[in-house]
Amino acid sequence: MQTLPINTAAMDFTFLAIVPKLDQNQVQARNKDNVPKWEVQLLMSSEAERRPEVLALTLTTNTPPEIGAMTPVMVENLIARHWENNGRSGIAFLSLI
Repeated sequence: MQTLPINTAAMDFTFLAIVPKLDQNQVQARNKDNVPKWEVQLLMSSEAERRPEVLALTLTTNTPPEIGAMTPVMVENLIARHWENNGRSGIAFLSLI
């Protein structure tokens, strides 16, 4: 599966929320090492874009970060990964925050 790194140097991120990432059975998803996956919702903005966007990215960790809403955060190692499943497709974002 191909991944594309994203340079976040010119972007600003604000933490909005973190929720368990659910699988197709509505159970919290886990990676191959059985570590829980979380969906982190961030407000992403940059001077190049006119409007901020909400970015949902996947974070894999046993303990989710305790960050207050509207807290500025840094995003490192952001990657985009194309996915396909049962005739649907999209781009998933994964990172360290």
